[in-house]
Amino acid sequence: MGTAEADHSYAGFAAVRLTDAHNRLGRIIDESQRGPVILQKHQRPHAAVVSMHFLEQALDALHGHRQVITPETMTNEQKADLEAGWPSDAELTSDRWND
Repeated sequence: MGTAEADHSYAGFAAVRLTDAHNRLGRIIDESQRGPVILQKHQRPHAAVVSMHFLEQALDALHGHRQVITPETMTNEQKADLEAGWPSDAELTSDRWND
């Protein structure tokens, strides 16, 4: 397997041409345990094969740290931040916020 193009953020990841991928699927799966494998079409990245561990970490990073805030659980600081973002009386009377 080659490596992905250096001018993308995929530098250092294994890369394989899509036309070769169907003949090497087992090897691609094995390689994905060490890091993402970039599937290339016309020498451009089109998809990636990642391990389940990598996927779970990525999903955790995207969604796992969300905090649901309700009016009952908001801190005074969060309430102040929210109120600071509200339009002023002058902005409301200027019809800027009617849309």
